[in-house]
Formats: sequence, C-alpha cells, structure tokens
Amino acid sequence: MNYLSEKHKQLSESQQSGLMKWFGQLPMDKKAVAIGLSLTVGISSAAMAWKGTSSDRIYFCVKTPKKTLVCQDKDNRPFRMTPFYWSQWQLEGMPTQIVRNPAMGVNGLVKATNQYKPFWGAIR
Repeated sequence: MNYLSEKHKQLSESQQSGLMKWFGQLPMDKKAVAIGLSLTVGISSAAMAWKGTSSDRIYFCVKTPKKTLVCQDKDNRPFRMTPFYWSQWQLEGMPTQIVRNPAMGVNGLVKATNQYKPFWGAIR
C-alpha cells in the first residue's frame, strides 16, 4: 500500500488488529485460500442455521365458556410460544382458560427440528 507519509503509515498500522497484520503478510495465494475457506464455512453455517426452527414450541388452546377449545387465531395461525415465555406467563399469572394443545406433540410440546441453529448462526 502506498502511504502519504511515514506518519500516515504508522497511524494506519496502529489501527489494525493483530489478525489483520498477520493476514496482510500472507502471500496472495494463501489469502485467496483463506477467503475461500471462510466463505465456505460461512455459507455452510448459514444453510444449516436456516433449516428448521431454533427452539422448542408449546402449542396451546383457549377454553371458551362453552368448553370448546380454540387453538388458532382468525387467520388459522396456531397459538404457540417458546417454553421460556410459557414459564414466564405462568409466573405472571396465566389464565386458567389456557391449556396445552393435546393434538400437538407430547402435552403440546414440539421439540426443535434443528436444536443447533443458534450455534450455526453464531459461527456464521
């Protein structure tokens, strides 16, 4: 790289991390390999993270006064939430009309299909 002055060179180098200094010293062919490898890992991780859901879901229903169960909203979307928010709702006073959906999974709990999604997303 061409610098304007020696002071400019010192300033530029002082703002680089150790990794970038090391990477800058590599020959061009090794830089290309490193970039290609990181792209491969990134795209693979993104593809694995995209597949499946990231967490377990609890499907639930609402008991109406006529003792029927309503398990979907008016747009046919099922009532569901993560176990964390379910437990929070219980601590805050969940209404007694809320019951787990007996037709979904074991006691309304559907396990995540890709439980490692946060991991794959993090290394992306």
